[in-house]
Amino acid sequence: FPLRVLGYAYLADMLVYVFIMPHLTGFVQLGSLLFAFTFVTAYFFPKAATFLLLAMFNMFGISNEQTYDFESMMNAYVFTMSVILMVYGITYLIGSPRPEKTMLRQVRRFFRSCEFLVSHPARPDSWVDRVKQAYHRRELQTLPSKIATWSAQIDQKRFPQNSAEQVKALAVRRQLLAFRIDDLLNLRSSPQAEPSVRQLADEVGSWRELLEEAFHAWSGAEEADPGQNVHERLSGRLAQLNARVEEEVSRIQAGETGDAAGESFYRVLGAFRGVTRAGLAYDERSREIDWEAWREEQFA
Repeated sequence: FPLRVLGYAYLADMLVYVFIMPHLTGFVQLGSLLFAFTFVTAYFFPKAATFLLLAMFNMFGISNEQTYDFESMMNAYVFTMSVILMVYGITYLIGSPRPEKTMLRQVRRFFRSCEFLVSHPARPDSWVDRVKQAYHRRELQTLPSKIATWSAQIDQKRFPQNSAEQVKALAVRRQLLAFRIDDLLNLRSSPQAEPSVRQLADEVGSWRELLEEAFHAWSGAEEADPGQNVHERLSGRLAQLNARVEEEVSRIQAGETGDAAGESFYRVLGAFRGVTRAGLAYDERSREIDWEAWREEQFA
């Protein structure tokens, strides 16, 4: 999109340079032209304003002693278009710039970051691990909105099996999952949660392995949708977490544990349960999407 807009902008500016600017006789007329061009760009093309203004300042060649050379202008235009076409071609070598392909790459990045954050300690010791965690948490917080933006750009006529409503609902579930994982990480990083996490060491270990398997499948690394087995195991894990939550509530009400320790244990269990429920909600919506249609290579 940016390269295409930049190409159109350079063509429009060249027409202005050839047919309008040679007839200007003073600064007032030049200033009026620049104001009109900037106003039209900002008012009618706000999303492409940066590219249009960049092309304007580059192509007009405004100086104290204004001169016009059609030959140099055409050479500059041909050179610029050649560079744009070359850059556009290189993007296909790196990866397809189509919205559905870009969205799939970002989905893989998102779930790989989820897998990393779930499988590593909430408070890493080494500086390298802290940098990695900061990077993946940034990915977790920013990628859902980017994925939703690219998903909205997918041509629904080419993929009628995936409706806009389904894609939007999936984006909402993905954002909810990101919020739940971020809440869990914030809770696990607090010193008050360490005793509760150690008390749930066995359950947390099996839960973490199951989530890593689900994230790996949802990332599309295996070029296939997660099987029913993953969904059933997540549902079973959620039932176990619900049972532990009810057990802990009963213990708190019976006064078997201290208020602070009981509340901390309850919050940790609730955070694990929240991530599991968000994962199940995403899995249900993900099954409605024909992922193979987006993965399939198509001619433009």
